[in-house]
Amino acid sequence: MQKSQIHLQIALTFLYGIGPKKTSLLLSKLGSLDAVFESKYKHIQEITGIGETVLKKIKREAALKKADEQLNFIERNNINTHFYLDNNYPRRLRQCDDAPILLYSKGNFEPNPTRVISVVGTRSATEYGKGLCEELI
Repeated sequence: MQKSQIHLQIALTFLYGIGPKKTSLLLSKLGSLDAVFESKYKHIQEITGIGETVLKKIKREAALKKADEQLNFIERNNINTHFYLDNNYPRRLRQCDDAPILLYSKGNFEPNPTRVISVVGTRSATEYGKGLCEELI
């Protein structure tokens, strides 16, 4: 297949029905990103216990194509990636079972600052929520 590691990392995030927990399981049992995309579904099922129905829906080729577009975008826009197994991934976040597999950043990024404030938002915040967030920040 000969795709770069970053290309495969991005493609992992586009596998249908495979979230952070299953991705972690796939990588720990199969041993590599290449194996996730090249192994036969029957082999993956035997090793991971992920059901045949789920595996038939993951659409690996579609994920790889979407990853092509994403990779082009991040390269054009000088965006950095932080894969959950890399040293540049925040150690506190890595401790969460359902932490994102891949983070994107632009500009200065310190993965492990001594003090952190995090804000989790919604796409349709109320005026009260917007005001509170503005005041807090």
